[in-house]
Amino acid sequence: MPYKRSDIAKRAGVSEAVVSYVLNNSNYVSEAKRKAVLQAVEDLGYTPNLVARSMKTGKSYCFAIVADDIRNEMFAEMLYYMERFSFEHGYSVTLCSAKYDADFIKLLLSRRFEGVFMTSNGFSSQQLNQLVAAGTAVILFQSRLYTGLDERIIVQNIDFRKSVYIAVEHLLNLGHKRIAFIPPYLYNEGHSRENPLRTASFVESMAGKGFGIVCPCVGSYEQISDWAQAQAAEGITAFIASNDTEAAYILKRLQEKGLSIPRDVSIIGLDDTFASTITTPAISSVGFDKRKFVTALIDNLLHAVKGEPVANQCFDVSLVKRESTGQAPDR
Repeated sequence: MPYKRSDIAKRAGVSEAVVSYVLNNSNYVSEAKRKAVLQAVEDLGYTPNLVARSMKTGKSYCFAIVADDIRNEMFAEMLYYMERFSFEHGYSVTLCSAKYDADFIKLLLSRRFEGVFMTSNGFSSQQLNQLVAAGTAVILFQSRLYTGLDERIIVQNIDFRKSVYIAVEHLLNLGHKRIAFIPPYLYNEGHSRENPLRTASFVESMAGKGFGIVCPCVGSYEQISDWAQAQAAEGITAFIASNDTEAAYILKRLQEKGLSIPRDVSIIGLDDTFASTITTPAISSVGFDKRKFVTALIDNLLHAVKGEPVANQCFDVSLVKRESTGQAPDR
């Protein structure tokens, strides 16, 4: 039979108000009572009527994560933790593939997401400001410089400049002097080509230390692989990819063309996702603690939707050396 909140309260030994506080995450409840309520929910298999709750409160109890390429495994890992941590607070999460026009922003608003984690940098400041002006909490995974952002937009990102610098230094220390950099997938879409932190860091890190070239075509993984193949034929000995998905595509293409990784060419990514561990060879990468990042993200979203102040955060990155990077070949 369907259980009611009164049944949860009776089993947990608390009042119905406490049950409501826990399920709606709307007031402080001691950790002991919160655990008792959640255990009672689990024991009884209680399922709240989310539609009725939404109509009553005027809240959607849903967050969105917007990504340029939902095939990028980094977003799958983030979504995994976001769903787990959001569910504990009565929220669900939707992963959305970005479309760079006004209609997409209108769609986000029509879905009444309470909070948006914007990992795409293809939208203008004006478009992002439109979201917060409508009452949506926005946390931006900022990998480029913006002007005119609404002060209510929260920035939570990783040290993009440092991640590229670490990758460049790793390759230079291995003797590589001809290095190529692959910007993020769909870098040429929307506004993402403006003031990119990763690309700027690559150019700065390579200055006076060797020959560096930036891939101009990232509209598809096929384009990226074609370009990498051509550059390897022209003497590039190492590639830095903005994510491990790009790195895996390049690795596969170069291997198909008879090149040995890392004997002939070295490859490094910038995500440290699960995908980097299952290729042969495994891919070196510069990553960050995604569980720690998403724990802070959900906490910040929950505070933001309540109108509480949230400080900007930048998470550190570190090198994970695997088998895809090695000493530069003699050429």
